[in-house]
Amino acid sequence: MRLLRNRNIRPRNAQILQVVGDGPYVSDSTVAMLGPGKVVITPQYVTAFAHLLGYPPGDMVALTGIGPVVEDARVHPASAEIAALAWRARLLSSKQLSQVIETADAIRHA
Repeated sequence: MRLLRNRNIRPRNAQILQVVGDGPYVSDSTVAMLGPGKVVITPQYVTAFAHLLGYPPGDMVALTGIGPVVEDARVHPASAEIAALAWRARLLSSKQLSQVIETADAIRHA
């Protein structure tokens, strides 16, 4: 969970886990229960989080001991770019982040 918070990814973004890393379709509360160990972490979660965070899945499997890597995961074609953007976004101030969110909402609703 600390790694997710560091990248500005919150449990309420369960859909991002699915879209970017081909994670399981779960509720936001289920993702929130992963950190405290209330939900069993599966290889599908580990592989999906690796893609979401921008790490090679094999490295995440080695780090967590939960595998094997899900080789046939349908990963978003821009997953590496999305992870890099999330990494850079954590350097934004609150005001800058608010501006980005407002602009994205305006684009989405245009």
